Amino acid sequence: MAEVTARRLPPRKLSVAAPGNRGRVYCHLGRKPGSNRPKEDLLKPLATNLGVPGTAGLRVSTPSPPPEDDDDDLDLSRPETTKPGVDEIKKRLYTKECSRLGVTPVGAFLREPSKPALRLPHYSLGPAGAKALSVPLMLDSTLTSLDLEGNGLGPEGVLNLREVLTDHCAITHLNLKRNKLGYKGALVACQILQTNRLISSLNVSANQIDDKASVFFANMLKSNRQLRTLDLSDNHLADIAGRQLGGALSQNESLESLDLCWNHFSGSGAVKLLEGVSENIGLKHLALAYNCFGKGRGDQPSTALINVLSSSSALLSLDLSSNRLIDLDVVMVAKGLALNESLNTLKIGRNLVSVGAANALLCALVLNEAAKISLLDMTDLPVSQTDLGKVEQLRARGVKVIHGRVHQTETDFESQPRSQRPKSGQTEDSRAPSAEGETSTPSGPSATYVATTEKPGLGDADSSAGSVHD
Repeated sequence: MAEVTARRLPPRKLSVAAPGNRGRVYCHLGRKPGSNRPKEDLLKPLATNLGVPGTAGLRVSTPSPPPEDDDDDLDLSRPETTKPGVDEIKKRLYTKECSRLGVTPVGAFLREPSKPALRLPHYSLGPAGAKALSVPLMLDSTLTSLDLEGNGLGPEGVLNLREVLTDHCAITHLNLKRNKLGYKGALVACQILQTNRLISSLNVSANQIDDKASVFFANMLKSNRQLRTLDLSDNHLADIAGRQLGGALSQNESLESLDLCWNHFSGSGAVKLLEGVSENIGLKHLALAYNCFGKGRGDQPSTALINVLSSSSALLSLDLSSNRLIDLDVVMVAKGLALNESLNTLKIGRNLVSVGAANALLCALVLNEAAKISLLDMTDLPVSQTDLGKVEQLRARGVKVIHGRVHQTETDFESQPRSQRPKSGQTEDSRAPSAEGETSTPSGPSATYVATTEKPGLGDADSSAGSVHD
């Protein structure tokens, strides 16, 4: 006998299935509200039309209604659909933009797209990679530090990041070191800082920035009151940059740290720079290593160093290492050091000076009882046997002194010909004195050790190549 099965469909409708010549036939039966007719009566005409004789064997099956629940809105049987988080959205946007631009996504960013300090150094992003990265960064309101060192961004790459760096409300530290910015890139970087007043630290070292671009940084320093640290080291800045930056520093009150190492400052440009430093009231750390602030002739930087050390009450550290300083330059530094009461660290090693220059520095510090210096770095500067007493006095005051080789007397190194100097146990001979009475330091880096009162042979020139006193 044929079997007709009724299954429950939407409210007030029934579905009846019965065998037919063309497969199963479904029919929806409706029932008026309030009708009390049994379901069998409703199925009679249908069974007759389908050729099912009688209704005796007709069975109507309807699925039992689901149990009523007080909370109709909560369906635990269905999986919850959660919205993607911010990290997932950033990943999708970044990968999509990378696919569109044809660049490889950076795995370090995909692993942690919401780190407060994002470091992506040396990933070869290029201009296109910077553009792809700028899209997810627009959604990040917690990013405070961005390090893109060595990615070959160029001027175009910085321009692609300009919008996110200008409008971002949280970034305070920006590192664009070794990105071949050049003239145009320096212009874009300074425009960003003139608009975004939250960035307090900028590193644009090793970016082929020359004198022509120095005017951009000078104008930025005159108007920006938020920048605290600026690194312009390892560029091509020279005389014009010295004048521009010197004038800007005399007007700036917010900058605390300035790194100008490995540039080409010398002559009048260096003088103008130091004059600006002496007029600045906020600069605390100044690095000038590997320039040319020496030579000691006429209106040279060494005379301006006296004003920097004597008039600047905020300066805490000064680095003058490897600046081609001669004895007269160091004597000028010693005169300023005798009047200074704020400097904590002075680095003046690896310069072309004699024993007398180191003696002048030590005497200035010993006589200046108000000096707060804690580190005097005279690496490769020779000292005499008599200077070791001054070194001990400074050590007793908590000053760490680093110096070069120890000579028996102040005249040993300067007056005796090289052939008549006593042979030492060193592996390298001392350099011959240069022309015009100038002397040079012994060749090769000096080995250092910590000198204490118990160590014997402290003044023996044959047994010590260099000393550290702290």
